[in-house]
Amino acid sequence: MNLELLTKQFPREQIKSRQGKKGMTYYYVPATVVIERLNQALNFNWSFVVVKEYIFENEVVVLGELKIGNEIVKQAFGNSPINGSIGDALKSATSDSIRKNAAALNVPAIFHTPSNTAEQQGNNQQSSPQFPQQQQQTDNPYRCSECNVGITKQIHDYSFRTFNKVLCMKHQQEARKQVR
Repeated sequence: MNLELLTKQFPREQIKSRQGKKGMTYYYVPATVVIERLNQALNFNWSFVVVKEYIFENEVVVLGELKIGNEIVKQAFGNSPINGSIGDALKSATSDSIRKNAAALNVPAIFHTPSNTAEQQGNNQQSSPQFPQQQQQTDNPYRCSECNVGITKQIHDYSFRTFNKVLCMKHQQEARKQVR
């Protein structure tokens, strides 16, 4: 497993955005790009299956399982509104589940930031979006205890469970080397 490649930031041109609920802008990496990253970083030694699917009146939900070799298993739900065919919605929900499973492995595939639509309308111009890796981390409560860099909740929780302290990916790698 190539952990450095797995957790490497994606180039800006591969990050897409869409408007979400409650004034949020969702930045994400398309599932095809995430799959390519998983293939490269894991040497094709992974699989993904839809465990369950739920079809509601306006939305579909799938529970997907990502498995790496015979050791690591992650499960995550993906969802999508039904805007056309149920098949298209299931495909979109499956893509969402793949991204969420990959994010559980610290692949930087999903980001959320508040929209600044009122500010943009006031200026009557559209500013280019600021991606999470370029924003200041003043509102992020999760920080590495070694270098104070902002980290995700998943990285925080994993680090605390594994190392009994909060570490960014770089310092987790260093801690692993010290154990060996």
